[in-house]
This record gives sequence, structure tokens and C-alpha cells, in this order.
Amino acid sequence: MTTPQAAMRFGRELARTRKRAGITQEKLGGMLGASTSHMSNLERGHRSPALTLLPPLDEALGTGTRFQDLWDDLTGAGRPAWLDEIANAIQGASAVYEYQALAFPAHLQTEAYSRALIRYAAPWLSTDEVESRVEERMARAERMADAETPKLWLVVDESILLRRYGGAEATQAQLEHITKLAERERVNLQVVPLDSPKSSSQKPCETTLNLP
Repeated sequence: MTTPQAAMRFGRELARTRKRAGITQEKLGGMLGASTSHMSNLERGHRSPALTLLPPLDEALGTGTRFQDLWDDLTGAGRPAWLDEIANAIQGASAVYEYQALAFPAHLQTEAYSRALIRYAAPWLSTDEVESRVEERMARAERMADAETPKLWLVVDESILLRRYGGAEATQAQLEHITKLAERERVNLQVVPLDSPKSSSQKPCETTLNLP
């Protein structure tokens, strides 16, 4: 659903990105076949972007799929839907096998760690929207921690243990949380060493987490 707030947040991000790229509204409009006044209305949040405009907008600004994803995120028309489907599938599964190279999965995150990841991934979200997503994620994480099923098998790249999402304190709390889950045998955790060739024939080794 499109709201005035969504259009305004989209417009602010568009204006910021365009200015950083050193492109005028007139030039960007010409690249998209749109008038300068139309671009101005978009940036001020007076108009919502047409879905057909988003792919060429990303192409013109060299932003991959950033503005397509942003509009989906702001309106609830894209990623949130399939993310919910994944969350529900995990909750109802008998076993979950995962490999993660960048961050611990959402259903195993602590509050501070989750908040940092959401904020970094979607800087256009308001504080209230971030907190709402954190609350939803924490509710799933608590249910997952307290439940006996599904069985959780998690393989992580060792680099995850070195990342400091949210700072050292948030990271330590996250590692302590994972350690407790492993000690309770709620999750079977394995770590792939940094110097591993990661051959498909080589099994990951189990590693003890040494917390500071």
C-alpha cells in the first residue's frame, strides 16, 4: 500500500543519491523520459514513482536494484512478503540447515545485533519502523529458542565471528547467545575456518567460540 510517508522517504533517498552522483533533475529526467517538474515532484514526495520507472531509474543512477527494493520495502509490495514466507517455512520445518557467510540468521539474533543489521540494511527506515521490525524479529527468535523443533544445523564462515555489527558489546552478546544455544544443543553449530579451501568434499570443522 502506498502512503504519503512512503513517497516522501523515497523522494529523500532519490534526491540524496542523485546529488551524490552529480546529476541534475533535468539531466536525470531526460535519461528517464520524464520532465524536470516530474522529477521534482518525486523528490519532494508529491508523487509516487511508477513501477515501470524504477528499473530505468536504477540503471541511470547505477544503483543495481536499490530503488526497486526500496519502493518494495516502503510499500510492503515485495521483499517483506517472501521474507514472511521464509520465516513461516522455517518455523514449521522439521529441520533447518543453513550456511551463513555475512551474519547470523534472523531467528538466532539478539536485539542489539538485529537492530544494527536492520538499520545498516535499510537506512531510509524511521526509528519507529526499525523498532517494529526488531520486535517482530525478536518474537520469532524467542519462539525459536524456546521450541524443541525444528532442529537447527548452522554452518558459518569464521569471518562472521570477526564482524562487529552494532559494536563490540552487541557482538559479544550475540556470540554469547549462540554459545548458550549450542550448549543447550538447541543448535548444532559448525565453523568453516578462514584458511579453509572450502572444497565441496571437505566437511566444516566444529569450533569453540572464545569470547573476550
